[in-house]
Formats: sequence, C-alpha cells, structure tokens
Amino acid sequence: RAERIFQDYLSGTRRDYRQEFRLRSASGEWKWILSSGRILERDPQGRPLRMLGTHEDVTSQKRTSEVLRAVAESAVSPGEDIFRFLVRHLALSLNRRYAMICRIDPEDPARAVMMAFWKDGVFMPPVSYPLADTPSERVLREGEFFLPAGAVEAFPSDPPLAELGIESLWGLCLRSPEGEVLGLMSLLDSRPL
Repeated sequence: RAERIFQDYLSGTRRDYRQEFRLRSASGEWKWILSSGRILERDPQGRPLRMLGTHEDVTSQKRTSEVLRAVAESAVSPGEDIFRFLVRHLALSLNRRYAMICRIDPEDPARAVMMAFWKDGVFMPPVSYPLADTPSERVLREGEFFLPAGAVEAFPSDPPLAELGIESLWGLCLRSPEGEVLGLMSLLDSRPL
C-alpha cells in the first residue's frame, strides 16, 4: 500500500505525498513513520527530476493514540466524571505526571477552562488560563502537537510550564462531529517523552 501511494504521487495521480507506515528498524523493533515530500521539478514529459521529503518517527504519538482509543472505549462508572476518568487513566497508563482536558471558554474564546487536571496522582481544581503563546494555542491551531523536549524554552511566555517543570508535552484538539473546536486534551511530563 505504501509503495502504491508513493508511485501514485510520482505519476501525478495524487496531489500530496504524506502517509504513515510501519518500518522495521535495524534493532528489529517496528516503528511508525510519517513520510511526506514534494516534487520540486519535473521533466517536459512530467517525470520527477527532484524531490524533497522527510521521514519522521511517530511511534510515540501512535502509541498515545492507541491508549486514547482504549481509554475512550473503557467503561465509565455511572456518575463518574468522564473527563476526570480520562485524564487519570491517560496519565497512569502512560506513566505521565500531568494530563488535562480543557474547553474553550464560551464567553472568551481567547481562554481555556480546565475540565479536569491530573497532577502527580491527584486532581487539581479547575482553572482558566489565556491561550496566547501557550502549547494549548499551538494544539488548537495545528490539531495535534508533540514536543518531546524543551517545552519551557519553546514557550518562554508560559510561566506555568516552568513552575511545573514541564519538559515535554503532547496535545490533541477536540472537535465536534461538525468540526467545531471544543477544546483540547494534553499529556505533559517533567522528563522527555
């Protein structure tokens, strides 16, 4: 399948080249790879002459997505807050210090309101915070954002990252079935992911 998609792109029947596939590493471990590229030049017959592309290891993000799916399919006890259930199980199953689910403040779309925040084994009280210059803003803009290390340096205008000692993070934008942005879900840690 991966080879067919690549060949379709080279022949011009696909507009974009971007796909995920599994690849066995030299150590024998299977890795998920995100491959993307662009043809820079074609000859007069339309055959590719130059192409630029990247391969990115997205194994960690794929594992996180699999855990999210498993948690989402788990049974929630009657009366239990689904948001608290999700953040607790995400943090514990992935061995992360922090997990949160936030919604966009309906009265001020430039702010997010934490629906559930798990910190070091306990739930923290919900808070509201500005989105500007934060990883949350990037998650909402890009749909998904992964920063394996250097969070404080990447977002110097977000003091809570430094206060909590956040080194790495992953976030996913939450949307309605119609595509409306509702909020986000994030995993954060004081060590690299």
